[in-house]
Amino acid sequence: MASVHRRKKSRYWYASFTDADGRRVQVSTKQTEKSKALRVALAWKEASDKARQGYLNEAQCQKILNSILGSVTDEVFRTATTRSHLEEWLEGARSDKSHRTYLKYKQVIRTFLEIIGAKSDKPITGITATDIERFKRHREKQKRAPKTILSDLKALNAPFNKAKRQGIISSNPVEAVDRPKQIPFKRDTFTVAQVTLLLEKAPTEDWETVIMLGLYTGARLRDCANMRWDNVNLADKKLSFTASKTRQSMEIPLNKILADYLESLKGFDQPEEYLCPPLAGKDSGGATGLSQSFKQIMVSAGIDPNTKVRDGVRPTSTLSFHSLRHTANSLMANANIPEEVRRRLIGHSDSKTHQIYTHLEQQTLREAIETIPPV
Repeated sequence: MASVHRRKKSRYWYASFTDADGRRVQVSTKQTEKSKALRVALAWKEASDKARQGYLNEAQCQKILNSILGSVTDEVFRTATTRSHLEEWLEGARSDKSHRTYLKYKQVIRTFLEIIGAKSDKPITGITATDIERFKRHREKQKRAPKTILSDLKALNAPFNKAKRQGIISSNPVEAVDRPKQIPFKRDTFTVAQVTLLLEKAPTEDWETVIMLGLYTGARLRDCANMRWDNVNLADKKLSFTASKTRQSMEIPLNKILADYLESLKGFDQPEEYLCPPLAGKDSGGATGLSQSFKQIMVSAGIDPNTKVRDGVRPTSTLSFHSLRHTANSLMANANIPEEVRRRLIGHSDSKTHQIYTHLEQQTLREAIETIPPV
């Protein structure tokens, strides 16, 4: 039987009842009204009785909590389901992230919900590190590279971390899972002679433009293909754009060779037009993607992509369009351009932390970019 009493010098009523271990306990109800305190005490007794009998489950816990809340407030205890919380977080990512990143997150969330099955529509508080491990093993069985699995876990970590910050869960289950080990993979750089061959074998002026942009700005393939004329300021010799992968705003001085090349193209008086209309909007991956097209140009130029098995899972070329970023960085390094300046131009963050760059004068950047030789 449960009862309530008040202690001296306390404004709260205390509940007396027998706990799940059969001990008589006295606990403050934090209530100043006897009637409300008694309702709390009776609910605690009910929970203790069910636990002692082995009948207490998650649904009954929520029912008892609702009983307590309903007796002293007008609120109802609700716990978000895993599906509702992850989908709500995903909707927020739609506006915060690039469309490409959003689609990637969406696929990760969908796969995770499929893996945990019925738990998807149960309270998120029930998700444990074991569920995350199941997801990780599933991706490993699919022969996904460690880098891909690491990216997937990073995507999952964000919504669970948000739930933790909001007090919905006490700990983040993703943080308890060991990250896959990555085997270092070094990409090669092109020689100046090889870049000249690539330009000679470029099937169209559009591809020639993309290669020039890749070498003299260090921009990624999709960014080069989607460049518009309003990104180009020929008067001030600057290129300004937002990197699609990092959402980082970039402002790069135009190398004189690239500036002269762009001035020779038609269309620079039409700001909304793409520099390379046939390539704009295309995906970089896939059998007909931009990366595969560039690989064909390499083959035509007699350049071996030097394909190797990466992470013991999938073949990857050590030479690709991305190598132009490394080539630009390497050429500037050989010209004794400081690392800080090179990072600022190429848009790299520090390998361990996102480095906050000091202010670098445009003249310093311009002198650095001019060290990349003509091809």
